[in-house]
Amino acid sequence: MQSSTSLVLGKRPLCTPRTPIAPKLAHPPRSVISRVWLVVALTMGADALALGVSLGLAAPQAADPAFLPLAMAIFGLAGLYRRDAWDAEELKRIFAAMAVLTVLLVAISPAVAATELALFNILGLIGVTGLRMGLGRWSALRLVLHPPMVLAGLGLERDSFAYQMRASRAGQPTVLRGAPLRALTGRGRSGLDTWLHRLAARAGVQVRELQVVLLPAVQEASAARQLATWLTELRQPFTIGFAEGPVQGRNAMLSSDLGADVLLAHIAPRQPAPMARIAKRGLDIVLATLALILLAPLLGLIWAGLVSEGGAVIFAQTRVGRGGRRFRCLKFRTMRMDAEDRLALLLDCNPVAQAEWARHQKLADDPRVTRLGRVLRASSLDELPQFLNVLKGDMSLVGPRPIVAPEVPGYDADRAYYQSDAFHDYAGCTPGLTGLWQVCGRHQTAHAERIRLDRWYARNWSIWLDLVILLRTVRVVVMGDGR
Repeated sequence: MQSSTSLVLGKRPLCTPRTPIAPKLAHPPRSVISRVWLVVALTMGADALALGVSLGLAAPQAADPAFLPLAMAIFGLAGLYRRDAWDAEELKRIFAAMAVLTVLLVAISPAVAATELALFNILGLIGVTGLRMGLGRWSALRLVLHPPMVLAGLGLERDSFAYQMRASRAGQPTVLRGAPLRALTGRGRSGLDTWLHRLAARAGVQVRELQVVLLPAVQEASAARQLATWLTELRQPFTIGFAEGPVQGRNAMLSSDLGADVLLAHIAPRQPAPMARIAKRGLDIVLATLALILLAPLLGLIWAGLVSEGGAVIFAQTRVGRGGRRFRCLKFRTMRMDAEDRLALLLDCNPVAQAEWARHQKLADDPRVTRLGRVLRASSLDELPQFLNVLKGDMSLVGPRPIVAPEVPGYDADRAYYQSDAFHDYAGCTPGLTGLWQVCGRHQTAHAERIRLDRWYARNWSIWLDLVILLRTVRVVVMGDGR
């Protein structure tokens, strides 16, 4: 198989489809090369700004004119100005580059203190990733950061595929067309070439920039082989994927034997190393402690506001933790004191609300929520007391969202989750304050899809995945995504 071919085994989280397909560009840019270099220049500028400010705040005495040029060179050598990295891989590269920069900083200024180095690393990581996220949201640069895709095959619908890519990458993808494989093979090789050039012209990119993705259904196997042959002969890069299957991509190692056209995926389910779990717990304690200290004034204001409304300040509900152990999950109270009676009355007389509750275990327009409670929910501030659950060890910063214990009435979907086969994966994790479903749609994500995302997280957990989810959670809360 040619080097332009890769195999993807469903390794990216798929959220409830709701993302619109990007429209045709009205004014396509003239030069692909100039456009790419513009993005590189802007990204380098953002990185230099973040690192310069971080160094100025953390260790101003260590500032040196040669530092930023050397930092840009190190970032370049780490592959941070290529377009082949997705969220988790890019974060690994940033961490590696920051580690090298720390050594460089010590070499330039040996007197710099350890606390200053730590602060530089924290500020640099936050600044670099934050500014890169901001660039990823700029629509004028979206095509360069995420080249347009062409979906071929009946293995997955186009809107589902678009949302899957959105969940995996920090930006909205452009899916130009979706077509059955037999319709494309019917065009012949020259017709396929013409079709791809036409799509590339519409998008304002060169044909080699198109990301052709073959997602064949079972009945399209022979057509997929034919199309792969023609794309290879046309020197058009493409990806072959399987949208459904029991294989989790992070556990699959790809290999091919000499002279064979078969690409093999070796599956070896792995257990996280003990040190990784220790690192996760350490990260939980450090970040939860810092959060409570920094947010203490805000916590006091919320507490005073809830006291003025009358009633309890904290709402504690029995949830299921790691290994099925029960614990009391804490939240700021956002509902009226007669919330359960109001819910029962609403569900009895409103079939639309009843269907929404059955699907999401939430209501978008919930009459039980107080005025202050709506503000707290919209900003996710009602979850802040759960930092205490994190410190206690009942919860982690990242993990499956804790399900309501089956003995608590009114949560049929959570009870079904507890009784399903998927609970085995859930019980192997510590439930989290945030998780995959929060950065993939939140209350718009169907309950069944939430279960699927929990299982994906449980089987693919890594410390890098936690860091990616934490960073994307900040974006969701600050920019209002995924609500």
